[in-house]
This record gives sequence, structure tokens and C-alpha cells, in this order.
Amino acid sequence: MQFPQTVLRRLPLALFVPWLIAACGQIYSTKNTYTAPDSVSTRECVRDCKAETQDCVDRTERRYRMCEREDEEQAEDAFRRYRRAREEQKLPLKKSIWDFKSMGCSSYQTEYKSRCEAHYDDCFTDCGGRITPKRECVMFCEE
Repeated sequence: MQFPQTVLRRLPLALFVPWLIAACGQIYSTKNTYTAPDSVSTRECVRDCKAETQDCVDRTERRYRMCEREDEEQAEDAFRRYRRAREEQKLPLKKSIWDFKSMGCSSYQTEYKSRCEAHYDDCFTDCGGRITPKRECVMFCEE
């Protein structure tokens, strides 16, 4: 049985990448434990923090959806112009609509959600709560 040349050329890379990832060592994640002070006023304060954070997340989701719609519209316009130009030149299409998408909205969403979470942490500690970070191994952990 003979393998195509492209498969044989990619085989060393396919074997090297997992080794490289494993050689980097363990990968950790930090999980926070939230301990709120036990009084009526602090519970109300923490409840307000949660409501503010949810509003922040909701705004971020709306902005993300709007960003995605705008990106989609711009990609469709660019693809239409590209397709028209290729048809006029009697050339085949070499791109799809996906080639015209910016894909910048995901990083926007991640950045703003992390800001919402950071705001919650600040608000929570301002209410008198305590946040205890715990570092946990999530990949390539030794048992």
C-alpha cells in the first residue's frame, strides 16, 4: 500500500505537534471560590453586583450579535463585488463568502465578558466578600 506524498510529508508534523504540546508540561487553570460575608446588607450588595454583571453580559451579547450581523453584511457585499468582478472577467470563483469575514467579533466578546467578570470580582470584594483563587491542573496532569 502506498501513501500519497502529501500524507508522508505531513506525518512528521502530525507526530511532532502532540509531542511538542506534551513537552510544554502541565497546563493550569485558576478557579475562584467566592465567600460572601453573612449579613443582610452584604447579601443585598452582592445581589446588586450580580445584577450589574448580568446587565454587562447582556450588553456584551447584544453588541456581539450586532457585530456579527455587520460582519455578515460586509462579507456579503464584498463577496458580491468579488463575484461580479470574476464573472465580468470570465474567471472561476476561488473564494467563498467565508474568505471575506473578519472574525473579529469573537475576540470582542471574550474581552468584554472578561471585563464583566472582573467588575463582578471588584464589586464582590467591595461588598466585603473574599475571593480565593485555586490553581488546578487541567491538561497533562500527573496522577
